[in-house]
Formats: sequence, structure tokens, C-alpha cells
Amino acid sequence: MRKLENEVNANNARNANNTTKGNEREENERMRKLGNLLIKKGKAIKNHR
Repeated sequence: MRKLENEVNANNARNANNTTKGNEREENERMRKLGNLLIKKGKAIKNHR
């Protein structure tokens, strides 16, 4: 019983970690897209002058 409990706990910890990594990856992706948009906007403004 103890062994099973430890296995479940290990799995839960792994899943929580993977979820965090997934969220971070999504956030990084969003930030990158936002950054690219801002850069494009900046270039457009600069070229317009």
C-alpha cells in the first residue's frame, strides 16, 4: 500500500511539473508574438516618418 501511495505522489508531482512547464511555454510563446508585433509596429512607425 505504501509503495502505491509513493508512486501516486511521484506521478502527481511529475504532472504538476509538466503542467507548469506547459504553461510557461505557452506564456513564452505569447510574449514572443507580442514582442514581434511591437517590433513590427515600431518599424512601421519609424519608416513612416
